[in-house]
Amino acid sequence: MKNFFPINYRVDATNTIQHYFHVKCQFTSKQKETILRMPNWTPGSYMIREYSRFLHGFKTENSWSQTDLAEWTVLGEGQIEIEYLIYAFEDLTVRTNYLDSEFGLITPAALFLQVITDEDIKISIEWKLPQNRQVFSPLKNKNDDLSNFVTDYDLLYDSPFFITDQEPISLNTENCTHEILIQSDIEDSLKKKLCDDLKVIVEFQAKILGGYPNEYYLFILIFTEGGYGGLEHNACSVNIFDASKLKDRNEYLKLLELLCHEYFHLWNVKRIRPKALGPFDYSKPNLTKELWIAEGITSFYDAYFLLQAGFLTIEEYLAKIYQDINLLEDNSGEEWMSLEESSFTAWTKYYKRTSDSHNTGISYYTKGGVLVLCMQIRIIAETNGKKSFIDIMKKLYQDFYLKQNRGFTKQEFFQIASEVTGLNLLDEFNIYLTQNVRIPVLEYLAKLGISPKLENPINELGFTCRESNRGLFVNKIFHKKIDPLAEIYLADEILAIDDFRITSNSQMQSVLDTKKENSYIKILIARKSKLKNINLKLGISYKDRSLVFTDKESKEVNPYWDLFHKVHSR
Repeated sequence: MKNFFPINYRVDATNTIQHYFHVKCQFTSKQKETILRMPNWTPGSYMIREYSRFLHGFKTENSWSQTDLAEWTVLGEGQIEIEYLIYAFEDLTVRTNYLDSEFGLITPAALFLQVITDEDIKISIEWKLPQNRQVFSPLKNKNDDLSNFVTDYDLLYDSPFFITDQEPISLNTENCTHEILIQSDIEDSLKKKLCDDLKVIVEFQAKILGGYPNEYYLFILIFTEGGYGGLEHNACSVNIFDASKLKDRNEYLKLLELLCHEYFHLWNVKRIRPKALGPFDYSKPNLTKELWIAEGITSFYDAYFLLQAGFLTIEEYLAKIYQDINLLEDNSGEEWMSLEESSFTAWTKYYKRTSDSHNTGISYYTKGGVLVLCMQIRIIAETNGKKSFIDIMKKLYQDFYLKQNRGFTKQEFFQIASEVTGLNLLDEFNIYLTQNVRIPVLEYLAKLGISPKLENPINELGFTCRESNRGLFVNKIFHKKIDPLAEIYLADEILAIDDFRITSNSQMQSVLDTKKENSYIKILIARKSKLKNINLKLGISYKDRSLVFTDKESKEVNPYWDLFHKVHSR
């Protein structure tokens, strides 16, 4: 029988006024010194977050010293107890801790110091909660008292805890228990609709992928004003949304897309994953050039599943993918950064964007999703719908997760793709991964009988402005659109166009509408307490842009569109 090294944590969550979690950690050391380390990041969010900055009041009766910004060394053998406080009110996000009188969210990587040991561990957690509160976790299903429930830190750090007076709602699914915790007083009718729709989504994904990979899954959904975000975990997702938007159809679909995206991560990333994504060293970045697999594939399928499950109309789906296409086409980032570079540098560039990032970088979510869209069209067209991209995912799941319990390399990914589809996707698509080249997505969409429709041309400045009570200030410049000779800077205050006073964006557009296409205008700006006139040649944009079928019959007669639209519903 295996001997475990027991580690016990006691979490006191009652200080909701000052927003501190009080944590005690007990273990018996067989070494003369023990290192404890606070992770610098959390799985699924690829940025160094320096969680140790929220840790205060570290103490123990043993001799100790802080040996690094996120590392403490405790001396002595035998029973050791350390304690510390974690501040949990800096921001309400899916990747941080939060504690107030209403609820508490624990991101484990930001709360539990890791005891560094080579021994097999067994972790238990005890709780002291505010009155009338319960703690929920994807791990609770295994052991109701949350004791002795985990034997590695990777699983602990991938299993959030939620403290609330709310009761979970069952989605009544078979073969896997799904529950959702909704932290908000939204109408019962909205709760029922959301749960009914979410049940359709999880059952649809399980059907497509051949069943559930686990026995329990927990959705945590926090409604807060202006909130948006999601983070996947091993058997759970944490999601934030604005409840005031739920009655708007487009916003409600945005929430379903978010939940669908995070749930698909149950397979893609958590089980089907690039080799670098686990196990982890939480002290430094986990670098990989394949985040486009982790997030690009998932970003393609979130809306695609909603289309095929009947939530999105064809027009709504086309509008969503065209929005992503335009995010790439309207910016010059693809000419500066490859998809693999976007993945590799996510820690310093994507998650730490600057005011110029849209000009020099791309999102592996967005371009990765567009790439997979093109791959899906190619596979369906070449195999006459007998194969699709999801067959690649199912084969990866079988060969690498179930049989070997490991991730795969880029080469192995494309080998599986070739085996499944009979196509050499690497030869065709590798250029869009490794080089700063735009994907000819419209050529692929043409195979489905779809083309762009541009209507109502308007004059384009090449920059946007932010309105404030102090004036109108340039807040974003698009290198691809702006006159390259126009000396417009960020934070310039726009005062007038052709001697006509400008005080708002709507007023500025009204003035631009009176100008001829490709004409020159004179912009009066204020910069560093000085006035300056800037000459700028107007560009052309379009007020209305959409993807449409090339002719009215295209949707009915194009065989590839029919296969693309219904490939998972047959």
